Amino acid sequence: MLRAMFLLGIMGMVVLPVWGHEERLMTPSHVYAEALRLEKEVEILKSHFGITEVRQTEPVVAQLQPRHPWQKSYLIFRKINLFRRQHGFPEQAAQSLQPVLNLEPHLVYEQTQRLLTEMQLLKLRLGITKSVPPQELIADKQPADVFNKLHFISVQWDLLLRAATTTNELYAEVKRIDADVDTIMDALHISDQAFPPANRGTVSLSELLASSFTLLTEVQRLQQLAAIPRIDFEPFRHPKEISLADVWNMIGFILAELQTVKASLGLHKHLTPVAEYYEEKSPAVLQQLLGYVTHKLHLIRAF
Repeated sequence: MLRAMFLLGIMGMVVLPVWGHEERLMTPSHVYAEALRLEKEVEILKSHFGITEVRQTEPVVAQLQPRHPWQKSYLIFRKINLFRRQHGFPEQAAQSLQPVLNLEPHLVYEQTQRLLTEMQLLKLRLGITKSVPPQELIADKQPADVFNKLHFISVQWDLLLRAATTTNELYAEVKRIDADVDTIMDALHISDQAFPPANRGTVSLSELLASSFTLLTEVQRLQQLAAIPRIDFEPFRHPKEISLADVWNMIGFILAELQTVKASLGLHKHLTPVAEYYEEKSPAVLQQLLGYVTHKLHLIRAF
């Protein structure tokens, strides 16, 4: 009984800020304040496991949209699931979002509340009682600020997982992209006559990043066909030191941008499927799949 009351209490602490404010306009500044709470929750979890390292990230200056931090929050959900698996806790599938042309900040705020709830549940399982108070609202924050903060949090999760996310998880996300592309092709009555490129055997991180940009270029070509404003992702092309996290960013951007294409085609009920689990997917196999999906998109010449 006490355990149940404690759980209800911590759930209330997470969702209380939004009750009674259904009509309140959420801004990136509100979302950023919740991301700060999430950052401190991760610090508590790291402290519990004796992890003192802080893995730094390089903030990127870019004109992003709310759909991009939403996609980054999805990645954090995926890492929480990996943590659950490592510790023998039941996993929950990270959810997809209905395709929309313009995702509102309120939906990103909701995502932060889900992540905060997940943190409370993990602390409950681990016997951690320390909590994080509401954070001060900082004015004039933009979606890129939220993205950079969530990216920093995501990289700290690699420390909690005792390893960086592998190409297996990236392969699973590209398979989700592949499913979205199949949905678009089916809607346009285009048969799949594409072919995967040859497996090159050895592929570097810079080559994976370049392949993801090639795929993104095809997605943006479809956005141009649909008269959807395109985002400039060039600030992400040349990081100072390329890591798998940079490729993750681009895969997330591709998924986010594909949702606008699906929405423009009226595919609002076609949610991206849940990621599956794969093993022993090498960088070469991942690049091969990226190339195959790129070839598929190249078949679409008009809407």
